[in-house]
Amino acid sequence: VTGGLGIAASDPATLTVIAKPVFKISLDPVDVDFGKIVEGSLQGQVQPVTVTISNTGNRPLEIQVPQSEAFELELEASSGQLDPGDAVEISIVPKDGLDAGAYSERVVISGVNGQNTATATLELSASVVHDLAKVEAKPATCTDDGYDEYWACEACDKVFGDADGVEEIKLEDFVIPSIGHVWGEDGRCTVCGALDPDFAPDPGDDGDGDTDPSDQSGDDGDNDSNPSDQADGDGQKDSSAAGNVDGDKRSLGETGDGLMLPAMVLCALAAASIAAGAFASRRLRRQ
Repeated sequence: VTGGLGIAASDPATLTVIAKPVFKISLDPVDVDFGKIVEGSLQGQVQPVTVTISNTGNRPLEIQVPQSEAFELELEASSGQLDPGDAVEISIVPKDGLDAGAYSERVVISGVNGQNTATATLELSASVVHDLAKVEAKPATCTDDGYDEYWACEACDKVFGDADGVEEIKLEDFVIPSIGHVWGEDGRCTVCGALDPDFAPDPGDDGDGDTDPSDQSGDDGDNDSNPSDQADGDGQKDSSAAGNVDGDKRSLGETGDGLMLPAMVLCALAAASIAAGAFASRRLRRQ
């Protein structure tokens, strides 16, 4: 106050008020959550979030934005000084190439004026999830392995036993070994029908599982039965048996020829005796 203590009521006076310096900034918003982000998202697929920094004090401030481990923070171009009542924006986006997982950071924004500093805290968070694709179960076969259903991340190639990508597994743990062939008596697999390449059919097997009747006998292989009593598959007598019958007939014929010669001699002698008797009878009549 100027004018002295003895001034009259009508005398002019001047009052000078010196405000206390205030260094202060505010953020809007103060909490940024990007939610779930698919792992391997390309640049530009995740939209940045804008945060406004305001100088709410009464002194100009130089705004300083620190680096972040998981997020990119870019300060809007300015003169480098933020006057009281003014505001500036920063653009925030998660960094590229983040592995699946939860990210949470507390970033401190500063406004500096000489030895004085104003600060505001910004909470950032994001959850990077796997880009999962379900692989349907495949049953094992005789020759090929199978596997249970699982989920594979197309970004990091990890595999999981659940759709949320929590239970990471090794693919070999989900493999179902092939069961192998089960060969039947006919040399074919009873499961898939494949033919055993090493199968050697029984020589007495005609292909339908029946044994050839000609290979069956009641003794050790020697057959003493009359060949003429055996028939072939058409019901006809065996040719060897017929040959035996013909041979017997020829033997009988040959034996008959040997008996005919004495009979013929006897007949000739009888005829000669009759002729001699007749001649003697005629001579007696003439005498």
